[in-house]
Amino acid sequence: MPSRFSGLDALRGLAAAAVLLYHATTFNNGHLLLFPSAALAVDMFFCLSGFVIAHAYQHRIQDGLSLRGFLRQRFVRLYPAYLMGLALGAIMLGLKLTTGETTLSPGEILFATLLNALYLPFLGAHTETIFGVSIPNTIFPANDPGWSLFFEFVANIGFFYAVTRLRWQPLIITLLILPCFVVTTKLFGEAPGWGTHNFLGGFSRVGFSFFAGVTLYAHRHLLEKLPRLPAWCLLLGLTLLLAVPAFRLHTYYWFAATIMLVPPLVALGATCRLSERGARWADYGGALSYPLYCIHFPILGLVSILLPDPAWRQTAIILGEGLSWLAAHLITRVMEAPLRRFLAEKLPA
Repeated sequence: MPSRFSGLDALRGLAAAAVLLYHATTFNNGHLLLFPSAALAVDMFFCLSGFVIAHAYQHRIQDGLSLRGFLRQRFVRLYPAYLMGLALGAIMLGLKLTTGETTLSPGEILFATLLNALYLPFLGAHTETIFGVSIPNTIFPANDPGWSLFFEFVANIGFFYAVTRLRWQPLIITLLILPCFVVTTKLFGEAPGWGTHNFLGGFSRVGFSFFAGVTLYAHRHLLEKLPRLPAWCLLLGLTLLLAVPAFRLHTYYWFAATIMLVPPLVALGATCRLSERGARWADYGGALSYPLYCIHFPILGLVSILLPDPAWRQTAIILGEGLSWLAAHLITRVMEAPLRRFLAEKLPA
């Protein structure tokens, strides 16, 4: 298999863009909602992460990389963009305190931000308002999408012990998690994990998708036999997957798609071969995806404070989308590499 999976980068970039557009249009006075099933993009991220981390770290862990060394490398990779989003989110919460758009007290804001800075959830009851839409009980109030990074680290630790302590049977692990996934979907509905009311459901959610990706990598020799679709087919498939409105069947659609559609898309993405120009665009989209995911929610929140007039709602949302793309581009091109070097130098080996 190749050392760089441009097809997976293309999927990651489109999935991040879908999350941005979904969140932005959710606040748009009930007008056209783009990518209503964008929650599946997060399950796509988990599955992609399982595949890529197995590719990058399985043999290194088997050769003696410690849990501390493994988590250190993941922290250096993930923290810079997350920290910038967290800083903007803390400013957003402070401003919302003055406008009455959060029920958090100053002490709770400080405590929640400190917990979130350590990738830990805040499990207190509260409400935030963005563009007039109330969002209850998020476990990462300083930057809502950060909830998935907490579960990402949980999955990473599970992966390390699967490699070092178990007999490395990712398919069996995935199948053992599946009944738990069924139960938690029944208990918490679609896309759990982001709030205090569905927090426990996030463990089986990330566990299934992450180890499904690890399983795909473990059977990568079989993936070479799959048809090599052109990139446009792959991206069209993901677009349709995230664009299904689903209505009342949303829970069942999300559950079925997570099991039966997300892993095959990742498998096809791993075998996809792009032209040189297409690979450059895919690599850029893949690089932009994580900063965009980390930065867009607090930027939308800040814009909602600066332009609260409903008459300017659509303009404010478009401005928030544009600023999110610009910030993600600057982070990717200018800021991430120096911050990673700084963390790599300062953190103990």
